Amino acid sequence: MAKAKLSADEELLGALRKGLGGAILLKEVKKTAKLEAADGMFVAGKASDALIEKAKEDGLIEVQEIVTSPEGAKKVTKAQQAVLTPSGRHKVLSVDSPKQQLETLAVAVSKLTDQLTKLNAAVPTGDGLEGAFQTFTFAAQRKFEAFLGELQTDFAAQFKKESGPDMGSMQTLAATLLGEVKHAVAKATDAIGAEPEPRPKLPPVVPPVVVPPVVVPPVPPSQDDLATVLKDTYELLCLFEEFRRDKIVELPSMYHETKKKLPSLTVAEFHSELMKLWDERQLELKILNEVTLAKEPALGIEMNDALYYYVMWK
Repeated sequence: MAKAKLSADEELLGALRKGLGGAILLKEVKKTAKLEAADGMFVAGKASDALIEKAKEDGLIEVQEIVTSPEGAKKVTKAQQAVLTPSGRHKVLSVDSPKQQLETLAVAVSKLTDQLTKLNAAVPTGDGLEGAFQTFTFAAQRKFEAFLGELQTDFAAQFKKESGPDMGSMQTLAATLLGEVKHAVAKATDAIGAEPEPRPKLPPVVPPVVVPPVVVPPVPPSQDDLATVLKDTYELLCLFEEFRRDKIVELPSMYHETKKKLPSLTVAEFHSELMKLWDERQLELKILNEVTLAKEPALGIEMNDALYYYVMWK
């Protein structure tokens, strides 16, 4: 006998029930020669596109982009997963009887515990990996504990409204489900050891008192300080490949590097100090014959119809 065709609303409810256990692939994956089958909230293919759009428009699900590596696949692929919103969860719980809810959650919990068991079997080894795995697994454990809390709240609310011959079997099923999740969490804890010490909470950050800045006029460097900085800057630049061989350094490079140490230095002060040191025969300024090649001629020294563009310390 052919099965009666479900209405669109019944199909949507059936899909939403699959999300009660947490995030799930948006569409199921059919088994192929290269891929293993994977469950999804909606059936594969374009037939479910209209239902997906309705669920999104009604705010029943949230669709997230994820990167996955299906069993049998040689590389990671992009996929979409669906997460029930509070409205989606309420829609299912408002229609299903408590018994139906428990039977649906039984399937979801079974899948979740299987996933956690596989996670325990995949404990990596190597420097630093155990700690990273601990952090990841305990995050998963906290999600399970939060899931437990939701189950217990739902069960308590439903049991208050339910009575009749099914009540005893429902309570037994509820206890079994909660026990399975707790057992899976305990196995995860045993597999990876004690939970790391939580980080100490830092004291609350007190917003700083904003004080208007006091503007202090820059103090020009003394002659001795400037001469020393210029010499240090020259020696630093001589370590660069472009100046290392002949020890002849461009004045623009000298100026920019010196200004990093003495931000208030002006071009006039820079030129004046170089001329003074040249007069004292501590250095020698050299001419750029092809003036058109100067990238920053204003930082060179124009004198006697020539552009002194280089310096060499003696």
